[in-house]
Amino acid sequence: AKCFAKYLEMRREMAGTVMQPLRVKALQPHRHPGQKLQRHGGQPGFVDQGVEHRFVVGGQWPQVVSVDEGQLFLSAASRSGWQKMPTGIRVSGEIAALDMGGLWPTIMVAQNDRLFQVRRGMEGWAVSNTGLAVSGAISAVNVGGTLAQVFAIEGGVLQQLWADELGWHKKSTGIKADGAVSAVVVDGAVQVILLEGGVVNQVTLDSTGWHKFSTTIPAGAEATAVDVGMKYPLIIQAG
Repeated sequence: AKCFAKYLEMRREMAGTVMQPLRVKALQPHRHPGQKLQRHGGQPGFVDQGVEHRFVVGGQWPQVVSVDEGQLFLSAASRSGWQKMPTGIRVSGEIAALDMGGLWPTIMVAQNDRLFQVRRGMEGWAVSNTGLAVSGAISAVNVGGTLAQVFAIEGGVLQQLWADELGWHKKSTGIKADGAVSAVVVDGAVQVILLEGGVVNQVTLDSTGWHKFSTTIPAGAEATAVDVGMKYPLIIQAG
């Protein structure tokens, strides 16, 4: 309760500040074998035997979603400083967080070969199973509406996952892919950045389908694509 009150206080301090969507993909992918879904604190959770960290940043005042010693945390900053708040959910695997509106980010989790969605409601944080199979790294974007759109690489092919009034769906883009993935919405259209073959590649969609282009830029180990209000995304690389 104290953490929640502190968070609301920090959000009030940020009133008038223009908040940008959380568009930075989780970094440093890692998975542990033999993970099992269990109940944690009266709600679904995940069991982890290792230590991981994942970060997403957006807006003038950053928000950070991290996994520390198997525990999922949300940290927020304001003029009064940082506040780190536990969600009460244990998790390992791949995560991607984004702003879908409201006070809290939506967190997508790829674990146990399934895609899960973590959101906070009036009763606290809750985990829901999308029912879709996902085994690798993921990146999520807000394309409008109330649910995220997720991109993942499976079987060497880029997959698109999304939800509508009928539920969650998964479809192959037909684009061969390998390595790190980061999706971003630029000028209302989704673009996907792939790091493969030592080069940064850009994947775009038009009326004829998905297409991949080489930027000829040398690729690092990880990358994050960010919308900065221009025709092309800003790509931040590490490693």
